[in-house]
Amino acid sequence: MIYIALLLAGILLLIISVNSLKAKIAFVKNSERVERRVSELKENIQDGDTLYPPGKPEEARPMTYFGLFNWIILLMGLGMALTITGLGYFLLRGYLNT
Repeated sequence: MIYIALLLAGILLLIISVNSLKAKIAFVKNSERVERRVSELKENIQDGDTLYPPGKPEEARPMTYFGLFNWIILLMGLGMALTITGLGYFLLRGYLNT
C-alpha cells in the first residue's frame, strides 16, 4: 500500500516540476535583460545577468542557473526516485512474494 502512495507522489512531483520548468523557460524567453554598470566596488555574492518581465522592473531577479531552476531540479529528482521505487515494486511484486 505504501508503494502506491510513493508512485502517486512521484508522478505528482514530476507533473509539478515539468509545469514549473515550462513556466521558468517561458519567463527566460520573454524577459528583458539588464546590463549592470559598476558605480563603486563592493563584494557581490551574486553574479550573472538580471532578468525581469516586460514592463515590471520591480520584479527583477538575478539570472543564475541554480537561482532559476533549483526547486525544479530537486522536485524532479525526488519525483523520479519515488516513481522508480513505486513502479519497481509493482513490476517485482510477483517475484518478491515467492
